[in-house]
Amino acid sequence: MRVQHVIHLAIDSCVLHTWQGDSYMPVAGYAPSSGEPSALLSFLRQNVGTIGILVDVLEEVYSRDRIARLGQRDQQAMLERKLARAFPRTEFSTAIVQGRTSDTAQGQDVLFSALTKPDHLRLLIEQLTAAKLPVAGVCSPALLSLPVLEKLQASTANPAAAALLVTRDQEGRLRLAFFRDRQLISSRLLRKSLSARPGDMLHLLRQLDESVRYFDPSFIVSATNPVDVFLLGEPAAAQKDATAAGGGHEGFHLHPVSLDSVSAALGIRAQLHSGQADRLFIEILRRHTPAANYLPAGGRRYFHLGQVRKYAQAACLVLGTAALLGGTWNGLSLMDTRMETREVSNSLDTVTAGVQTHSEYQADSGMDPLQMRRIVSAWQALVAHRTEPREIFELVSRAVDQQPRLQIDAIGWSPLAASNPAPDEGSEAQTATDTASGDDTGTSMPAGSPIRITVRGRVEPFDRSYPLAFAEVESFMQSLRADPRVTSVRARQQPLDIRPGSTLSGEVIDAGDALVSPGLVDSHVHINDPGRTEWEGFQTATQAAAAGGITTVVDMPLNSTPPTTNADAAKRKQDALGDQLHVNVAFWGGVVPGNTKDLAGVRFEIRRKF
Repeated sequence: MRVQHVIHLAIDSCVLHTWQGDSYMPVAGYAPSSGEPSALLSFLRQNVGTIGILVDVLEEVYSRDRIARLGQRDQQAMLERKLARAFPRTEFSTAIVQGRTSDTAQGQDVLFSALTKPDHLRLLIEQLTAAKLPVAGVCSPALLSLPVLEKLQASTANPAAAALLVTRDQEGRLRLAFFRDRQLISSRLLRKSLSARPGDMLHLLRQLDESVRYFDPSFIVSATNPVDVFLLGEPAAAQKDATAAGGGHEGFHLHPVSLDSVSAALGIRAQLHSGQADRLFIEILRRHTPAANYLPAGGRRYFHLGQVRKYAQAACLVLGTAALLGGTWNGLSLMDTRMETREVSNSLDTVTAGVQTHSEYQADSGMDPLQMRRIVSAWQALVAHRTEPREIFELVSRAVDQQPRLQIDAIGWSPLAASNPAPDEGSEAQTATDTASGDDTGTSMPAGSPIRITVRGRVEPFDRSYPLAFAEVESFMQSLRADPRVTSVRARQQPLDIRPGSTLSGEVIDAGDALVSPGLVDSHVHINDPGRTEWEGFQTATQAAAAGGITTVVDMPLNSTPPTTNADAAKRKQDALGDQLHVNVAFWGGVVPGNTKDLAGVRFEIRRKF
């Protein structure tokens, strides 16, 4: 992320750093709890550039989960839904897909994280957005720690699978980030009053042990299951104490590292001293992309607009150059085409003259009959395969006008031959275009020469309603079929490849190891309500049915009192339902000797729960 300005938002300070050739320098700041960011905003307005925000606060939480392997769109929808459930009170949340789970190839590990009390950050984002400043993203030191860990492990002999990256800010607070197999597991920032002081190895080791249990309760630190602990930027005295501790405590391998050595390994030119780990992560933000971005899409809109403007300028330059080259190429191609046309015309004249003077041709022309046949065939193909694209565009355009959400990506056409295989995707319309195209150029498609049109497109914006998307694609195809020149239209690929009658709404629910089956119907159930509710009533019967995966039950005439053999009993039966249903309920009526006349007035209504 090539950012020009970095805003470091900590617990009690907010400092703006700007890029000065080879490193970041602080230029403005304020206290989030009481100060005003006027000086910071004024500097950013005068020096417009991409902004990144580094948040180092206590209220950063992590949780791990796993999801099924899905397509990109369904996976994104599931992650958004899980984030909304895990962190409903903050919009600053993100998910990191970390690859396949260790125990199965069908799932993926996901790390969810969020800033749970983002009041100061939210106010800062609102002020930056109101000033129309381009904010690229929001991240934390933990999301920038992987490049540091990789450099440290590369210089460590026999690195352990688990690692703790320990840094200290200028106020003395400890930040711990826990990794397993180079995957971030969790991170925490300790309060200053709880953080071990530099040199207090006993307190530090106790905090390391507590933090590992907090990060991953299933991970037991031992001599056979060690953890590499990289202490970044500790004072010289503390480094000596850590070196004296050697292997550490029950599997903790302590590695004191100076910030200068880490900076050199990462190509950072800034001179960093003990307690300046914050500056290290600020410098990393320009050179490495964070593992995730807390900033919602709405906060990045001015950054995206700036990127579009840059790409548009580059595209205009490229298109201008391409236009010049294309003009030159077209001129050369036109000259070449005229020469080929002249050669074909001369060959046709020769063939015509040879046919008219057949005897002279046989005696004196000296032309090879096979060559003459190839020339004639080439000329016929040239005439037969001329296509007027205007009619094709008009045909597709009329169909698209009726479906404004249907976005066309590509249109292709080719002469239709019985032996040609159908294309693999898109909607295709086989047409025989009219000879009278209305074009004065006279290059329309001759009658009786069918062509295949391949249309590739998508529904945009897509609101995750697959049945609606199906209906729009089908309506587009019907519009094509309505043209008398079109002989057939068929879809080669549709959304998710499901039937238009499907009730799929776009929501994907991960059932895990649970059994998924259609709702069952039990057509023979004795619900003894009314009259013998203590035996089995609608409340308990429908609850039990729902627990067993049954979504519809059909009640028998017995053993309720009275049995449902007449209209009055049927009414009493349905009045007894009330609000007790947990599944759909239907009813059988009883036929007994002597109640034939009573059956005429029996009317049952199916009561639906869903």
